[in-house]
Amino acid sequence: MDIIVSFLAAVLAGTGVGGGGLLIIYLSAVKNLSQLACQGINLAFFESGALSALPIHIRHRNYKWGAVLTLGIAGLFGALIGFTVAEKLGSDVLKYVVGVFFVLTGIRELFKKPQKSQKN
Repeated sequence: MDIIVSFLAAVLAGTGVGGGGLLIIYLSAVKNLSQLACQGINLAFFESGALSALPIHIRHRNYKWGAVLTLGIAGLFGALIGFTVAEKLGSDVLKYVVGVFFVLTGIRELFKKPQKSQKN
């Protein structure tokens, strides 16, 4: 079951649906993992996808090193601060915060106007 869910989450993430969010729901609701563990697994899930896409982006010169370094350093500090705050909040509060975030994001997406596709 875990392999099927991981595969489906990866497919959805690759299409832009947000498979990571679905993975968190599965891990917390079905596997009964702590929220902090779910988010750590989700981060590893995302990073493996990002790292596998990196050689393609480098080959096609689809990057700006200044942005890569700036965002990488900011992301590292943000992750450390987020982990520290999440650890202090505790799993129950963190689960509630993540749930509220998912609901608010879903409501926003329901009322969001579709964007016209841009052709290159």
